[in-house]
Amino acid sequence: MKNLIRALIERFPSTAKLNSTFALILLVIHTWSVWQFLYRLPSYLMYLDLLNLLAVFAYYMAFAFVESIILLVLFGMIAIILPKNWYADHFEAVNLPIVLGMAVSAAKYQQQIGNTYSGISSILTWFGFTFLIVLSLALIFGIIGPLRKLSGKVMERISIMSYLYIPIGLFSLLVVVFRNLV
Repeated sequence: MKNLIRALIERFPSTAKLNSTFALILLVIHTWSVWQFLYRLPSYLMYLDLLNLLAVFAYYMAFAFVESIILLVLFGMIAIILPKNWYADHFEAVNLPIVLGMAVSAAKYQQQIGNTYSGISSILTWFGFTFLIVLSLALIFGIIGPLRKLSGKVMERISIMSYLYIPIGLFSLLVVVFRNLV
């Protein structure tokens, strides 16, 4: 049992790679959430006072934080399943195009369909093609050395944002839990 746990831990990416990937995920998801909040802000101002407006913002940020954690856990599980030299060794380089590509695709898809539901086949087709393109880019980023170095440098610079988004996410979670318990 100890050997199995040790083998799984060895397949896991380093803490620095996890932190920088988490920072990228936080940046993308929180930016999208803030954008959506600001888009709806004029209508919120019509019927919400300041405290309720801040509470709505806290819900946005709490959901973005939980969504970011779920995505990081998913990437961690993939790192445990795949061989280390395929994924965990190039964790930042592979996840950069995956996160950015899927985020851009989701934003473009939402912009295209607006507020209408287009059906599951449309969603699966859109994200199926997106997944193939993003997977191809991830393989390219993982194989080509200069792209790996560039993605590492980009991820290092993005990691500073985690000092902002993690406290906002944790505080927002506390607000949501408090509002739902009281």
